[in-house]
Order: sequence, then structure tokens, then C-alpha cells
Amino acid sequence: MADIQANFMDSQANGFWVVEMEVNGKSKVAGLLAAVKSDGWDTDAGNAPSLEVFQLVVSFSQRRKGLGTQLVETAVEFCKEQGLSRVIVEISSPQTTAISLFRKLGFIVTSINSNTHANHLVSKLARINVIRMEKHL
Repeated sequence: MADIQANFMDSQANGFWVVEMEVNGKSKVAGLLAAVKSDGWDTDAGNAPSLEVFQLVVSFSQRRKGLGTQLVETAVEFCKEQGLSRVIVEISSPQTTAISLFRKLGFIVTSINSNTHANHLVSKLARINVIRMEKHL
């Protein structure tokens, strides 16, 4: 995410969507979704190109208002336009609201594992898992 222009705006295969709102006359970011095209190197995914959501954020004040749904639906439509067959997301198990959102939008759990990007020992002690979800188009 360090170089949004190079990684998202200049690449037609990747997507970066931002929802803005006006607060006290100033534009504020209410939510965002970042996704990248996966070229099928992931054998767990059946080796087909897909779109992988790796960042979905909605500001606390705007949660439960449909912004997350709009952002994910936009990414799904983008995936279809790109001719890709599925959208993939990996979510840590404590993020129950995000898991519920993706389930509501038709994503299914395809794997659960304990290989997190965080400190492995802390993840094991806290019993944090990574839940992989996919939506086939």
C-alpha cells in the first residue's frame, strides 16, 4: 500500500476503491478496498487467475451502513469485468463482522489455518486462525 499509484491506479488488473464523505465541509475517507489480481500461482486456489482482496476498511462511524457491502460488490463486478472466475479474501478469525459480511455476500470458507502474518507464537497462544473465503463467479 506504500505506492498506491504504481500498484493500483496504473494497473488495470488491480483495484483500489475509496468511499469519501463530507464532514464539516471537509472530505474524509469513510472506507476503502484494495485488491490485486492473482495469476493462478496458488495451487490451493485451483491455479486459476482470481482477484484477491487484501484490504477492506470502513471507518468506525460509518460501519453497519452498507459501505463494506458496496465496496465488496464493486470488487466482484470488477472481477467479472476482468474475466476472472473468483474473488478470494483471507480474514483473521477475530474479525467476525468481516466474516459475516463476506458470508452474506456469497463467499464460502475454503480453508482455515494457523499460518498468520503476525507473530506465530502470539497467534498460536491467542488461537488466531486465518480463514480463507472465496466467491466463484
